[in-house]
Amino acid sequence: MRRSDRNFLLEHFSAFYEELARIKQAARSQELTRLLEPDTPHAEIDPHVMAERVAARLLAVMDAQMHEVRGTATGAEMDAYRRTRYVMAALADEICIFDLSRPGTNDWTAHWTEHLIEYSIARSRIAGRQFFALAKALVECRAPSVLEANLAAVFLLALQLGFQGMYRGPEGRNVLRAYRSRLYKLARLGDIGKQREHAFPQAYDYAVQVDESSVQIRPALSPWLRAAAYVTVGYLLVSSAIWLTLTWSVVNTLGGAP
Repeated sequence: MRRSDRNFLLEHFSAFYEELARIKQAARSQELTRLLEPDTPHAEIDPHVMAERVAARLLAVMDAQMHEVRGTATGAEMDAYRRTRYVMAALADEICIFDLSRPGTNDWTAHWTEHLIEYSIARSRIAGRQFFALAKALVECRAPSVLEANLAAVFLLALQLGFQGMYRGPEGRNVLRAYRSRLYKLARLGDIGKQREHAFPQAYDYAVQVDESSVQIRPALSPWLRAAAYVTVGYLLVSSAIWLTLTWSVVNTLGGAP
């Protein structure tokens, strides 16, 4: 099935991040038990079990997507979606390990390495390196297709949402900046020459734009990121709380990226 009219990879990435943002918000507001067990919000859940159940929620989203994509995708689309799944897993694992960790507490994230999303879908624990190996292969493609340009948008958005992998820390900022620049240039190919009408213009206030020496965050979204924002906001309008979580996460990241 051809999907030339939209970036279905970004649609699925956005749906996954919606669930991840819901978990992130619940964890930070100490409402994770309520999210997992709405009928018994004050129940005590063992931290190991908590990690297992959070992982299961994320995997359920991915499994549902895989079932949907497998039913209609071409071989190339299926391969691109598998790489998108890997990016989802890498981002989720890093957020749970680094962003949600609370040292010195009986913390469920301390058990996350036993329930890595990456290991569940790929039987590996190398996302910190493999993410960049996949990104490098993508940007070095000599004749990229629209599908590969759309996949580059997924990788770029994951970086903008905070994935750092093996380049975590101040010493890796220049490398991350270089990856964002190259991915952006490739992602732009996905929508060259297309014009879109947008239902949610308030979502299009920020974008990644590139000059020859650096990546800068400025107003006026490029077409592919407009599509990503459209899809993301569309999902989030279902729940105002999740809408706020994701919108602020994306805007803050895009506004403060090095």
